[in-house]
Formats: sequence, C-alpha cells, structure tokens
Amino acid sequence: MIEEITVQLSDKKVIKLIIIENELNGSLPKENYLEEVTKELTSRNYTKSMGFDSQNKIKEFLKFCIFGENNLKESIKLNKDNLKDVISEILKRCDFVLNDEDIQIFVFPTLNEVTINKMSGVGGFCTRKNTILITIYPKKDYTKYLEMAIIHELAHSLSSYYDMESLSIGEGLIFDGLAEHFRESIMGREKSPLIKSTSKEKAIDIFIKLKTQLSKRDSKVYNEVFFGTGKYNLWAGYAIGYYIIDKYLKNQKSLNWKDILRKNPREILKEIITYF
Repeated sequence: MIEEITVQLSDKKVIKLIIIENELNGSLPKENYLEEVTKELTSRNYTKSMGFDSQNKIKEFLKFCIFGENNLKESIKLNKDNLKDVISEILKRCDFVLNDEDIQIFVFPTLNEVTINKMSGVGGFCTRKNTILITIYPKKDYTKYLEMAIIHELAHSLSSYYDMESLSIGEGLIFDGLAEHFRESIMGREKSPLIKSTSKEKAIDIFIKLKTQLSKRDSKVYNEVFFGTGKYNLWAGYAIGYYIIDKYLKNQKSLNWKDILRKNPREILKEIITYF
C-alpha cells in the first residue's frame, strides 16, 4: 500500500510525501516485494517523476536501496503518522529556501545492512530535481538521522544542475559540501558521521591530488572518492566537499541559501580551485 500525504508549508508551498507502507519481510523472496511495490508505483504514474524511464530500472534501484547484498530475515513496517509528523517539522524549518517547486519525497522501508549499520538506519538519494528517496530501518533513535538525510537531499533537489547519474567528481564534491553546510545551518554545527570520517588535512590533501580529475564523469573514480571502493576511505568525498565549501562560504560577502543552492556547481568549483 502506498500513502500519499500533502505537507502544507507557508506561502501556499506544498510538498508531497509518498510513504510505501507495504510490510517488508526479509523471510520472503525479494522479487515478490519489489514486483509488488514497483507495479503500484507504476500504476500511480510515479516512475518518471522518480527519475526512471522504466519499471525495470526502478526495480533494480530499489533492490539496491532496500536490500543491498544482505539477507536479513526481519519484518518491518513504517509508521506513516510518525513519519508525517517528523518530516513535516523538518520541512517547515527549511521553508525559507523553497520557491513553488513541486517536490516529492518517497519513503521506503529498508533491510540494507550498510544503511542499518553505517548510516544509523536512514539512507537518502536525490534522483533528479525535486525528487528525494529516503529509506528507513526504524532504529530507536533514527529520527535525528532522518532529519539529516531530508535536509541534505533537499539541498540537492533544489538545483536544476543536479543529476544523480551523470555527476562529475567536482560537481559531486560541491553538491555534497553545500548540502552538509546547509544541513548544519538548520540543525546546528555538529558534523555528521560523513564528515567525521576524514580529517580536514587529509580531505584537502586528497582534493589537491584530485584537481586534474574534477571534470571526469567516471563512476569508478566517483565511487572510490565517495563510497570507499578503492584507494580512499569510506565517505571521503563528503568530507572533501565539506571543507572546500567551508573555504568558499567564508569568502562570500553574504550568504543567501536560497540562491546558493541553485547556483551552477561548476562556477563555485572554478572559484574554489583558486584557493588551493
């Protein structure tokens, strides 16, 4: 079952919250669950608005997000009323950066062990402009990390330059650095685990070594930088982006998040490179 909820903000701004309520039972075949959910998403014409051009593509993406490579046998179901309350409060605090975008937030349950063990039960993706996907394993204190994920992905979703499938290394650094600083501006100056993963000194050192590859659209290198699949540690790219954006923001005469989140990341990167 899919529940669509309208979240009303100020100035007639509206965000659609789409919660997938289907019970996720790890003891049952993954394909059955994925088939059920993707068919319902397709029947409601959500496939394209989620950033996918076929039912098969959305199914493969959800297989990765919801299950990963693990075989947990648990059974979970999301509490839609609690999620509506928590997410509505988060969005109200971000109201000042919104225009009249038709933003959609899709929320799925997950049994992905990486999300559970390394991301405190909450995963986030921005698949295209105005579209956010959140996956949740309802751990005891998951709401704090849900706030982090919503604010981070909302920052991505406001940019017309954001395209999850074709980001260059440099664009990814800028987008994630901006998203983390924006999140801190809403939640306070506590660094997220993504940023704590790498020291400032190490992050800047890696950035300098990457300068000749910043324009590359190479998934292998991108995954090495952001997801620890090669010579860099897990989440390094998020920390690199955070610290180079920190330098950028300190050099601005004024800071208007509504404008800066919509700025061309290449222009920002061009300025940042002159600092290092």
